[in-house]
Amino acid sequence: MDKLKIKQKEIMNLLVKLLCMILIVNLPINYVMAGDFDQPVSDQQKTLFRQMFQPLLSLFTMIKFLASIVGGVYLSWGALNLMTAGDDFKKRETAKTKLTFAVLGMMIIWGIPYFMQFMFLT
Repeated sequence: MDKLKIKQKEIMNLLVKLLCMILIVNLPINYVMAGDFDQPVSDQQKTLFRQMFQPLLSLFTMIKFLASIVGGVYLSWGALNLMTAGDDFKKRETAKTKLTFAVLGMMIIWGIPYFMQFMFLT
């Protein structure tokens, strides 16, 4: 009898979680689908967008500057490891991985503003 009640509680908890998940996923969809995306963005809306996100862009500029410094140090560290690796294959592969991640990170950090401009202002 006790096992049956525990099983029923587990099933009820699962149903409540499932219902909550369905509501959380479906409610925003109705509002997103109501937008009209066929109209082009006007110059006034672009200006408003730039003004609205100016503080965020200033913060991103500072983050980009700091990330560039960290990326440069990480790039230098990877290059130093590659030069001092000698014949050690594992050290060389680790250094190459560091260099790859440093370059990819810099490309992402420096490419985000262009991506944002392409997505929201064109």
